[in-house]
Amino acid sequence: MGFPKGRGDAALRVSVAVSDTCGLKATIRFGDLAPALLCVATVGLVARSAGGWWPTTWGWAAIGLLFVAAAGVILQPALELGRLDAAFLTGLAALTVLTGLSWVWSESRPLTMLELERTIVYVGGAFALLVVARRRSFAVGLGGLLAAVVVLCGHALATRLVPDQVTWPHSSITFRLAGVFAYANALGIIAVLGLLLALGFAADSERAAVRAAAAASTVPMGLALYFANSRGAWASLAVGLLAVAALSPHRRRLARVAGALLAVGALAIWLASRSIPLTRWTDPLAAAHDGHRLAVAALLLAATAALTTGPRTRWVMLAALATAILAVVVAPTGFRSAALAAGPSPSSGVPGGAPSGTTPTERLFSTTTNSRTEYWRVALIDFGHHPVVGSGAGTFVREWYRHRRIRANVTDAHSLYLETLAELGLVGLLLLLLVLAIPVVAATRVRGRPFVAGALGAYVAFAAHAAVDWDWELPAVTLAGLFCGGLLIVAARAERTVLVLDRRWRAPLLAPVLVLLVFSFVGLVGNRAEASALAAASRGDWPTTAAQSHRAAVWAPWSAQPLVLEADAAAARKHPGAALALLRRGAAKDPADFFIWDRLAAVASGPERQAAQERAKSLNPLG
Repeated sequence: MGFPKGRGDAALRVSVAVSDTCGLKATIRFGDLAPALLCVATVGLVARSAGGWWPTTWGWAAIGLLFVAAAGVILQPALELGRLDAAFLTGLAALTVLTGLSWVWSESRPLTMLELERTIVYVGGAFALLVVARRRSFAVGLGGLLAAVVVLCGHALATRLVPDQVTWPHSSITFRLAGVFAYANALGIIAVLGLLLALGFAADSERAAVRAAAAASTVPMGLALYFANSRGAWASLAVGLLAVAALSPHRRRLARVAGALLAVGALAIWLASRSIPLTRWTDPLAAAHDGHRLAVAALLLAATAALTTGPRTRWVMLAALATAILAVVVAPTGFRSAALAAGPSPSSGVPGGAPSGTTPTERLFSTTTNSRTEYWRVALIDFGHHPVVGSGAGTFVREWYRHRRIRANVTDAHSLYLETLAELGLVGLLLLLLVLAIPVVAATRVRGRPFVAGALGAYVAFAAHAAVDWDWELPAVTLAGLFCGGLLIVAARAERTVLVLDRRWRAPLLAPVLVLLVFSFVGLVGNRAEASALAAASRGDWPTTAAQSHRAAVWAPWSAQPLVLEADAAAARKHPGAALALLRRGAAKDPADFFIWDRLAAVASGPERQAAQERAKSLNPLG
């Protein structure tokens, strides 16, 4: 489908003659690579910042994505946007508006504003993808997303197999591999998304090179999933595979490809499990020898997986078998030293030392929920108190400390759906479910198209995992899932769906983008200043703390944290009166934060001190 001639037509005609990933000879224009580049850059860069956990990441991520969306609207003469595109964007926009509106009734307005900043990243990501993607670039976009996942899993695996060459802070939490995410469950679900996308390419592509590359990539992603030791990710993989099988019109071919890849992956995991140094991870440098051997074995098994997608001739099968045997020969032998056989100690050198007696196998097959049922109980209590529109976006942490029965410090309910129910009520949950259902509807409309089943499996796995973890708080994970869903919507576009961008449409599309750009910039400056103040306070640099806190308070006037940091600086410089006044202002901005009341009680005196202590106790009875 072509575009009308006019502004931007020259750029649209810049092309490179290649073969598309479906195996059909075609000319892919330069613009068709845009969704792939967007997926690689966004997921890869955001993931580097602990998965996008820190607020300092949200501002530049939102600005970048919104800028891409605005550029697409300005430079392109027309957009391929259908009804499902409009419904998806409208639903996400409505969820964002509800998040912002909850500031009016929120128990913690500063936390609601932070939640709004993060949600804007998701709206920007979805808008940017749908603006730059075209129906014919669906597979290219999926390929870019798969490439980003392979790089992230490969890097994480390298920190385990070659720790003497590749390191990353907190890439392992005890024996669990976490990669750049610093959270093992996040690496686990990212690996699952990649495995399901790779299965789709290996089963559906007509290009031998694409099938081989996709099959080979399952080995490092499978090993990353194994070392992450994430039970929720394994369960999500099973759910995703069921979705792939349900939608795929070629189940026999799918079963044949999946069976071969499963066999190779199982062999890789079995070889990895034999190495106590690699699985227990009590001494990374001592594990380097086994890691080097497993790395060679993994490369050989990747070649084996690639061979299984080729022609099923006798010589190819013999080559695959010989390569697999060679991998077994060079793999670690399972050597156990006396110290390693004893297991890890609570004071191991890895951040967050594991409890004594805990092993990877014990954890993987454990039935404990790691206190999730308690988190969910508090979320339901919150919902019971605010059933219609919730207690305000981002406020679960306040309800947690008020109603918890265990001494655990958590900020999220470890379930997107229950947390949304608690914070935004039935209205928010129904809106969220509506948004998440649209890509599934899109997939059913184009179920016979190549790669759709694999993309749906990845998307369903993401949605399933979000039910038992805090993926929504990690933008790299959520953006990867939303990109899968968005590309399914792109695939379902009608062939003649074209929105000509004249004055009637360009201004209405750009106006909200510009508003969000300004808001994201303000949030970015405020969050960076607050982070600088916190870093200065941690090293005792009180003049810098005061200066940066004041700057953060100017750019983020809704936040109470800059006032607390400025109060700390005032107290350290022997200005108790100023510290007291700042803490009073902070308590007024976030009256549900027990920490601020604790700090106020520490510097106040007389009845005010007693009142602050009682207030803190009511907000955190177990504190």
